[in-house]
Amino acid sequence: MQIEAHFPTLIGVHQVDQTVVEKTLMAVRQWETTDSYKRCVEYSKSENLNTSYHTYHDILGEIKLSDLRKEIENAVEEYSYVYTSKSKDYRIDSWINYFEPGNYEAEHNHFGNYISGVYYVQATPDTGNFEFYEPAKQKGLWQSLYSDKMKSSSTYSPKTGKMILFPSYLDHSVLRNMSSSTRISIAFNIHEELK
Repeated sequence: MQIEAHFPTLIGVHQVDQTVVEKTLMAVRQWETTDSYKRCVEYSKSENLNTSYHTYHDILGEIKLSDLRKEIENAVEEYSYVYTSKSKDYRIDSWINYFEPGNYEAEHNHFGNYISGVYYVQATPDTGNFEFYEPAKQKGLWQSLYSDKMKSSSTYSPKTGKMILFPSYLDHSVLRNMSSSTRISIAFNIHEELK
């Protein structure tokens, strides 16, 4: 019998250049001492984290992270080429997240966007895995009924300098930060611009 795989969900994993990693961390730390930080970052009870998501969607511009923006643009171009060889016009929305010890984020998706991603400004593997869930809910039900050997989720450990890209429709969550340190990440959505 021949068994074929169809409709794969492709996850992009990119290690950002070390110089950009260091410059980004330094810029974020400096920004945290400003009034802009106090204005943009707030605690979100519903999401159980400190975030600028509800107040500001161009954190790359606000903190002046042009080198990180270029890394994101290059990674998005490489990742999206797998789906289509056509160049797309797009806009990047970005926000910063702070996961204190004990924080987590429930399952959600960024439906309505093209590509989503996360970049770890400061993270270690014990600060909460990033977990993706099977996009076909019916398949998840089928797997639970018939096989405990088939996984219905995949996890990625956070690490400073790592960037993860994924289709925006893909459900994901952030598992609880079990460490004693804060994990800082910059999340982003890629919106395809209509002509």
